[in-house]
Amino acid sequence: MKCSVIVISWNAMQYIPACLEHLQQAVADSDTEIIFIDNGSVDDTELFVREHYPHIRYRNLGINKGVAGARNVGISMASGDYIWLLDVDTEANCAAFTAMKNYLDTHPQTGICATKLVSAQGDAQQSCLKMPTLTQKFKNVIFAFLNKLPLINNFRFIRSVAGSIWYSNRKYFYLKEMEQDIPFTCEYVIGACQMIRRDLIDEIGYLDERIFYGPEDADFCLRCWKYGKEVVYIPYVSIIHHYQKITNKKIFSKMSWMHVKGLIHFFWKHQRLFRTGVK
Repeated sequence: MKCSVIVISWNAMQYIPACLEHLQQAVADSDTEIIFIDNGSVDDTELFVREHYPHIRYRNLGINKGVAGARNVGISMASGDYIWLLDVDTEANCAAFTAMKNYLDTHPQTGICATKLVSAQGDAQQSCLKMPTLTQKFKNVIFAFLNKLPLINNFRFIRSVAGSIWYSNRKYFYLKEMEQDIPFTCEYVIGACQMIRRDLIDEIGYLDERIFYGPEDADFCLRCWKYGKEVVYIPYVSIIHHYQKITNKKIFSKMSWMHVKGLIHFFWKHQRLFRTGVK
């Protein structure tokens, strides 16, 4: 089989109908299987998927195993040469699917590729990044805090600080490269959309389940680079991503804490608290 698509979900019934309908159309008439991993949802996910998409390989884990844990179950079930990891809050299309598949077919040095992610309004999202560092995370927190301040435009100093952080972020988020129509290498792409060679997974291992929620995607891309394969972003095709970032909803929530724990593990594992690059 050429490709296995792995979608994971946790109490996200509002996204599932559009996700699966678009995905089914995107991979129609191709040698592709769809695997749906349910992280123990308590909504109508199982009933809906089994009733409306009986041909999709569905697995209910019964508990929330986290992003990496759920995707690893899907990977273990997959038989495709390429593994397409896809978030449930996406709406895929044939052009994006074909572009990624063709790119891997013609660029053997590439281990992972991804398309542009856009909102329903067509705004590009910051989905290709440089590896996280403590400094960058601190800057992002400060930037988010400043932008939430009332009357920010009335204070020149605050505007200046926020502007400086945003300017420095142009390189961190590859904003200049994203405006072009040429595929480029980047340090990592977020896990909402990644197409990965199966033989790469066989060589470097599955996703790190010690990272429950973020940054398992950065960790896997870094391991890809260390193995000698490239991570590539394809900006001339895109899919819709509704971007239900859980940690943005409540700063001090359990999921936010799990994200922080994941970052601490990532920094410790790769010894890169302040280190940059992928070497």
